[in-house]
Amino acid sequence: MNIRRHGMGWVMVGCATLAGATDSNAPSDKAPLSALTFAIDEAKFGDPISNFSHDGLRLSIAPVWSDPATGRMSYLLHWTKGTDFRHKHTFSYQVVVLKGLMTHWTESLPGSELKQLPVGSLWYAPADEVHIDKCVTDECVTLSTTFGAGTTITIGDGK
Repeated sequence: MNIRRHGMGWVMVGCATLAGATDSNAPSDKAPLSALTFAIDEAKFGDPISNFSHDGLRLSIAPVWSDPATGRMSYLLHWTKGTDFRHKHTFSYQVVVLKGLMTHWTESLPGSELKQLPVGSLWYAPADEVHIDKCVTDECVTLSTTFGAGTTITIGDGK
């Protein structure tokens, strides 16, 4: 997997193998995933991205699968306590909270930052939806699935 810097944000390109997958069931950049099973504690997170917030939030990525033909992918994100920059993605995506307590503010849902999202919660964001995510607890883990290729764009300090 490559992570490319775009403005103040980061873009994941070409997720390959991870999460304790063996050669027989590992995702590939050449073909869509056929089957994969792993426990969350087997996830292999990459080096933290430390400049994605004003308050010390650190994000680490563990790719799960990707389909290079469509740009779709799933990945785990490990969050430390903190808030990311106000940003948007040029692709639609969904997130499931697997560990910790999160909030997800979005321009189209006034007051959404007040809704706490515990384990099992889900949010969906269409492309170009400006948002801010926050890990409220000391540690969070989320599963993100993107619905196409694209980039992440930092908007600025507006909210």
